[in-house]
Amino acid sequence: MKYLYSLCIAAALWLSAKSAVAQITTQDMAVMVTATVDTVKPSVTLNWDVNPISNGYRIFRKTINSNNWGSPLTILGPTTQTFIDSNVVLDSAYEYWVYRSTDSQYVQSDGYLYASIKRHPIEYFGKVILLVDSTYRDSFAVELNRLKFDLIGDGWQVIRHDVSENDSVTFIRQLIKTDYFADTANVTTVFIFGHVPVPYSGDIVPDGHVPYHVGAWPADGIYGDVYGVYTDSVVDDTEASYTANWNVPGDGKYDQSTFSGKIMIGVGRVDLSNMDSFALSEPGLLKQYLNKDHAFRQKKFTARPRGMVCDNFGPFYDADLYNYEAFASCGWRDYVPMFGQNNVTAQGYFNVLDTATYLCAYGCGGGWPLGAGGIGTTGNYAHDSVRSVFTTLFGSYFGDWGFANDFLRAPLASMPMALSCEWSGRPYWHFHFMASGQTLGYCTKWAQNNSDTYQANFAQRYMSIGLMGDPTLRLLTVSPAANLQLQVNDSTTVAMAWNHSPDTIRGYNIYRCAVLNGHYTRIASLPANDTTYIDSLPLTGSNYYMVRALKLEQTASGYYYNLSEGIIDSAFGIISGIEQVAVNNQLLVYPNPSSGAVTVSSTKQIDEIKITGVTGQLVYEARPKQTRFNFELNQDGIYFAAITSGGVTVTRKVTITK
Repeated sequence: MKYLYSLCIAAALWLSAKSAVAQITTQDMAVMVTATVDTVKPSVTLNWDVNPISNGYRIFRKTINSNNWGSPLTILGPTTQTFIDSNVVLDSAYEYWVYRSTDSQYVQSDGYLYASIKRHPIEYFGKVILLVDSTYRDSFAVELNRLKFDLIGDGWQVIRHDVSENDSVTFIRQLIKTDYFADTANVTTVFIFGHVPVPYSGDIVPDGHVPYHVGAWPADGIYGDVYGVYTDSVVDDTEASYTANWNVPGDGKYDQSTFSGKIMIGVGRVDLSNMDSFALSEPGLLKQYLNKDHAFRQKKFTARPRGMVCDNFGPFYDADLYNYEAFASCGWRDYVPMFGQNNVTAQGYFNVLDTATYLCAYGCGGGWPLGAGGIGTTGNYAHDSVRSVFTTLFGSYFGDWGFANDFLRAPLASMPMALSCEWSGRPYWHFHFMASGQTLGYCTKWAQNNSDTYQANFAQRYMSIGLMGDPTLRLLTVSPAANLQLQVNDSTTVAMAWNHSPDTIRGYNIYRCAVLNGHYTRIASLPANDTTYIDSLPLTGSNYYMVRALKLEQTASGYYYNLSEGIIDSAFGIISGIEQVAVNNQLLVYPNPSSGAVTVSSTKQIDEIKITGVTGQLVYEARPKQTRFNFELNQDGIYFAAITSGGVTVTRKVTITK
């Protein structure tokens, strides 16, 4: 369905049809549903908005990974606002669909919610493939190593590939497929960082600008489609105004307009090339993004848990689709299950976000590559403070995000806190999973695979569906504990101590793994007032320990347990569960973290110190031959100090933060 009304005249279409649809609002096109959860006598009570156009409701339930809703749980009258599901158990989550019928066959109103009843935390998200533009391999070593630690601390294993912007899409896709088929159960996500080659595919025009914008669009979802077959021999279209959209046989752009297979991997991209509206260069913008990403994960900043919707289209009848479209309905539909009806409001955009924080913000308006009517421009993102974290935008042209200074990528380059952006309206994205702890990458897979599981409007499975931003991010973060210290005792145990998380938490989970970048196993759960633990049965060889704060989160979708980033330290040289440390040899490394200067103190002579970075490179070496020694590291990062004292070598993690 290539020929559609263009979004630039959508507002005019709405005005011409105003008399026919005056009773229909954008909110009418969404059922704004929330959940009240009883954890004593387990039940889920669904609540939704009163709506005068309702003829009745149907309630469905399914498991999160199922495509099939099955038969309705119940059919309710037009004035009903609640439904109680008592067929539930603790430590579980259930996905609901509330369908509102109306007098018009062209108006579809749906709401979705993933209700959690004190569901246990997601401790392991699987493996993330980190594709790094090799231009930044050395100059970003500290930031990329920090990102690796952040990902490991959030329950990921990291597979990293440094690739060139001159590599082919086919080569990069094969890298991903090789990793996936080596571990199909666990490889779930791809995080693209930098100007890694972009797949283009199709002969599409989801914004309706025929013939000016028809052709191949960016198609990162192809990297997540490990089973699909893609060809470059059929489409021959050079009508578009922009040569990037031209698609002819043999040009490296694929023929397929929709994804060939099921998307198995959620892909997100941070590409800030050709964004010269901003004061910083491309490297500066990328480094700024990594700093924001790290700060958000560590809860160094946050935004108020609320959503805003800036709608410059309203509902209108689309004669090509034989349906009413209301692009901004997805903002209401997504945000209410996160924050509740009272915390999702219609607002302006940049004038509001300049001073007020919103965790989520949706905006739509007639667009062009650098902006959207009623919202603003890339220049606003470059010069204003924009205080939302998760952004969704919709309008003509900029969904094809390869343009210089493109509006869809602009939030990622802004300050102080935006981390993601999607083009949602054709089709609608659905983020209700995030209210119970799921990731952006998980939502991306559903957006790309959705045919008829969720209301989509139009352009289901189109190549244009893609995520700008870190796909591993979650909606809510927990302040981590700090300053993990290990002491390997002289016989059989490893003692751990750390500083409290400043959050209101339920306790701490303790994890252990034989390797840094592995699948950590929980070995203990402690109450919130405990900040010490003794491992009496450490692994033979190496032991990496992780401490994560545990918080019970309440959202408008129920309660779920949420974990902070993990703090990690290590102990080496364990033999049969006992590290060979000389009796009474107390070895201290402090302060840790440090701004650079570090002291090593031991009751026995310190014979040698070797300090390596996380990639194993030697950065410092000394043979002090004394019991107290000072050294200094000049660059931020995580280091490992191998200290030989009393004939035994032990290793301590050292964190430098300038």
